[in-house]
Amino acid sequence: MSAFDQILIQYANAIAGWEGIGILLAKRLFVLLAAIQIIWAGMLWMLNQDDPSSLIADFVKRILVIAFFWAVLINYDVWIPAIVDSLRIAGERMSGSIGISPTEVAKKGANLATIILLSAKGGGLLANIGSSIVATIVGIVVFFLFIRIAIEMVLILIGGRIILAGGIIMLGFAGAQWTRQFAERYFTAAVTLGLKLLFIILIVSIGDRLSLGWADIIRNAPKGGLLEAYMAVLGAAFVYFFLSLKIPEMAAAMLTGSFSMSLGQGVGPVMAAAAVAPIYAGMAGARIGGGIVRGSAGVGSALMEAVKAGGAAANVSGTAGIAKFGTGAAHAVRTLVSTTLSYAGQKMTDSVSRTAGGQIANQIRTLSATRGK
Repeated sequence: MSAFDQILIQYANAIAGWEGIGILLAKRLFVLLAAIQIIWAGMLWMLNQDDPSSLIADFVKRILVIAFFWAVLINYDVWIPAIVDSLRIAGERMSGSIGISPTEVAKKGANLATIILLSAKGGGLLANIGSSIVATIVGIVVFFLFIRIAIEMVLILIGGRIILAGGIIMLGFAGAQWTRQFAERYFTAAVTLGLKLLFIILIVSIGDRLSLGWADIIRNAPKGGLLEAYMAVLGAAFVYFFLSLKIPEMAAAMLTGSFSMSLGQGVGPVMAAAAVAPIYAGMAGARIGGGIVRGSAGVGSALMEAVKAGGAAANVSGTAGIAKFGTGAAHAVRTLVSTTLSYAGQKMTDSVSRTAGGQIANQIRTLSATRGK
């Protein structure tokens, strides 16, 4: 059993005790509100002295509505999961993938990262240090993105169960027409969870198939085209990552009527592109500088400065989630690149500044300092 599966089971066991107590409290609240509504309706009839036939008709309507919501309450463990599971099953049938789990997503990421790391192994580290550095960075980032997608699936599954189990008390508000809107929102939450599961399954199934093609791109890349293949796979992985995060949220927003496409939602992809683009400049530096070692150092220097600028821009934009992601990724990349480049020695410092990647890094550093003032 994988770690993700164990986490899901542990949370499910912890949540199981909530439902029994929640149902009991919801029933008491429901009966109390229903009694208040019936008494209130009878008092209004006596004050208005309406025709008895109208009272009977109104009473029957109220009883039918109350009986329906009471049936939902006592059959919670059957009807509410049926709403969520029906949408999840629909996603599996539409995608043609049965039993998609966070564990499978993590395995796909590990396999793809392994292929990327092994692709630069031939010829030794010193002979292919530029490709080795980029392959290491790309492999780690790709693996991180797949793990983050797996975590997103876990959050949807666990978070949804916590909301539904802890929110059972909301069904008790269906006993009266004045508070029934709170119970209706609980149904909306169940449908929202089902929609999120449906779309995350669709997106993950697409990535599951496409990742096989990404692995083939790395395997079939010519000897001089590995760097371009790395960048293509990295860009595709970022697209897959942001789709997995944004599409389920957008689907849920459409249900609640708060769907929008704001500037902040596009900051993440822009920052990703800003961090990746200087790597191409570093590749050019490898050719211009006349040495693989100097060019790879330019790649690392440019990449570190770009990630710094990208993290600062994400913080300014107000997109807290992207900013946190950028900060963590930047720290990991900076540590990795600094450790790798120190292998080449202090003498590389002067040559790095003459490469195109190093010049781009200096320009980014200067631009960031100017904006900070």
